[in-house]
Amino acid sequence: MKARIFFFTAKAGQTALCIGRALRLYGYESRIYTVSRLAGRDDAFTEIVPSLYEIVGKGFQEKDALIFIGAAGIAVRAVAPHIKDKASDPPVLLSDESGRFVIPLLSGHIGGANGLARLLAAPLGAIPILTTATDVNGLFAVDEWAARKGFALSSLKEAKAFASAALEHEGAAVFSEFPLTGTMPSGLFVADKGPVGIALTAHTDVCPFAVTVAVYPKVLHVGVGCRRGKKGTAICELIRAVFQDNHLALQSVKDINTIDIKTDEAGIAETAACFDVPLRFYDAAELGAVEGTEASSAFVAAAVGVDNVCERAAMAGADAAELIVKKYAKNGITVAVACETGAIAWEY
Repeated sequence: MKARIFFFTAKAGQTALCIGRALRLYGYESRIYTVSRLAGRDDAFTEIVPSLYEIVGKGFQEKDALIFIGAAGIAVRAVAPHIKDKASDPPVLLSDESGRFVIPLLSGHIGGANGLARLLAAPLGAIPILTTATDVNGLFAVDEWAARKGFALSSLKEAKAFASAALEHEGAAVFSEFPLTGTMPSGLFVADKGPVGIALTAHTDVCPFAVTVAVYPKVLHVGVGCRRGKKGTAICELIRAVFQDNHLALQSVKDINTIDIKTDEAGIAETAACFDVPLRFYDAAELGAVEGTEASSAFVAAAVGVDNVCERAAMAGADAAELIVKKYAKNGITVAVACETGAIAWEY
């Protein structure tokens, strides 16, 4: 995690150093930027060169946390040309030069600016000023929770509708395909129908509430086998078709899995890159020890040393899983999907 800190007055420099020290404790790498007349006052300070606009723009591109110390107008003008949307903007925070207040300006939930404001408040002795409606009203922020858990949302539009409905009804229901552990956040309750709620699911057709936001945890392991030379586009196309036919969410894919003799298979590597997930390999002995599969081929066993690749590889990707899509074969490509059966914890 990285952060860029900006200050513009001598007094604000001490607050910048304090924020930098606090960020290091939380595992952030930080760099402190200031104007030329102040840059030489401490080795930790870097002059704003070539311009504030360009440094802030690079911060947006690299998704770094941006922390401004000073007037809100400076921060607003610096970030305004770079703002795109809440799904992609980095966290942007503001502190006064004395460090009395810390205010998230952008990406409070998804980017984590609200959480970072809370973290910085303690070492600064500051008050975090949170203005998002769910925080003001003490309600569960599904987008912040999902982002910190590494889960995906069905859409930001649905998340916004959920937040509005939850405020109106002073709470929301939860439906989950998975066991839940830990303490359920205040304002939530378990139900399978109602006016507004969250659906923790790996399926795209689960919509139990009048206003539903689906949360997709990373629980699906895709097993792949193929003949030599298959293109990544063909493998990806088949995976998408299998997911569509089975109403599975691509956002829940956790990894692509296959046998180790495919380590040089460019098409499988391209597939993992396409879905932006890890690619994992297993040898024949590891795959042969996997239980819970059904497909078996003497031809495959003779060729690679194990009777099927895709089902066994999918199941090998998780400690505890259930095979939910059996071997599907088309044009020399095989695909199977396993779903984790473990519990999901409410805590981060």
